[in-house]
Amino acid sequence: MNAYEVPITINNDGLIQIPDDIVKILPKEKTLKAIIMIPESIEYEIDEWKTIAVNEFLKGYGEKDSIYNKI
Repeated sequence: MNAYEVPITINNDGLIQIPDDIVKILPKEKTLKAIIMIPESIEYEIDEWKTIAVNEFLKGYGEKDSIYNKI
């Protein structure tokens, strides 16, 4: 998997806007992974981000994973 750093903006509707020249080279009809990095200078609610991160992580946790709880 390759990683690229590109500038993005988030509009008032909460949609991420990727520059057109980047959109042109992205694969179509494919699922991509993205990492959103927020500058420390931007104030946000840390607990809210932690909650979101935990919830997203646990979405991938299945019953089969419970075997690791016994280790």
